[in-house]
Order: sequence, then C-alpha cells, then structure tokens
Amino acid sequence: MTLTADQILDVRDWVGLLPTDAELQVLHTRHGSVYSVSLSVLRGRRSALRETLAARPSKFSASGDYSEDRSNDRTIYDSDITRLEDLVRAASGLDLDAPVLKSAGSVGRSDRDGLFGV
Repeated sequence: MTLTADQILDVRDWVGLLPTDAELQVLHTRHGSVYSVSLSVLRGRRSALRETLAARPSKFSASGDYSEDRSNDRTIYDSDITRLEDLVRAASGLDLDAPVLKSAGSVGRSDRDGLFGV
C-alpha cells in the first residue's frame, strides 16, 4: 500500500519538506501509517541533532560581544514525538516501549513426524 497525496501532506504537516516523497513511501512500507512514518522521521532527526550537539558546545559567548545558547535544542522534537507516540499507540493498541516478540511456531508435516528426531 502506498501513501496517497493527502497522506503525504499529512506527514508533511509533522515533518516539513524533507524527506522526499519516495523516501516517505519506503518508510510507509515499513511502518504502515502516517503517524508512524512521521514518528520515524522525527526520531531520526532527534538522534542526528543529539550527535551534532554532542560534537559542539551548547553555549558560546565572546566577551560582551556575542552569545549563543543551544541548550534547549536537545528537546526540540520531544513534544511532537510524544504526541505522535500517543497517536500511534491509540491507533494500533501497541505499547511502543515494550519489545516486540514474534514466534514463528512449529512447522512440520504429519507424514514426517519423527523422521528427523522432531
């Protein structure tokens, strides 16, 4: 299933002009909903921002001439991510903090029981 033009606009309301429509389609194939795609993009941006901020100081000043404080940049995406997590959780009933365990179960054929010691 692909994102419709309206769904792409809905994602853009959350994430802006980037990533491209094609990249959003790939994310939609993986995640399955507008909110999940938006959440994935914003989580990626937050991770990239944390790496950037870790590499340079968050406060800078030049003796009475110029100062810059980026200490609040660390939380810039947090409120949107929290809202999207709530929307995804409500839509899917998933607990996003719990690990997902999948079991393939046992596959066998009744005519071959015991053939390989199974």
